Amino acid sequence: MDAVEERLAAAERAAAAERLAAEKKLRAVVEVVTAENAQLRQAIAELGAASGAGGEYTVRPGDTLAGIAQRHGVRVQALREANDIEDPDVLRAGRKLAIPRPAR
Repeated sequence: MDAVEERLAAAERAAAAERLAAEKKLRAVVEVVTAENAQLRQAIAELGAASGAGGEYTVRPGDTLAGIAQRHGVRVQALREANDIEDPDVLRAGRKLAIPRPAR
C-alpha cells in the first residue's frame, strides 16, 4: 500500500502544481485583458467626445463627475443638469449618465 499511496500523493502534488501554474497564467491574462479593455473604453469615450455625439455612460468605481466630464468634452455643470445631480460628490457606480453634446 505504501507504493500506491506514494504514487497517489505524487500525483496530487503534480496536479496541485499544475493548477497553481494555470491560475497564475489566467491571472496574467485577466490583467492584460482588463488593461486593454480600459484603454479601449477610454478611446471610445474620447472618440465620442471628439465627434460631439453625446450619449450614455455607466459610472464605474472611482469615477468622478469631473473626470467623466473631461473624458467626454463637456462641462461638469452640463452633466449635473442633464442628470439632475444635486451633489457632484455623490456618484454611484453602475448609474447610467446621459452625456450631453459638447457645447460648440
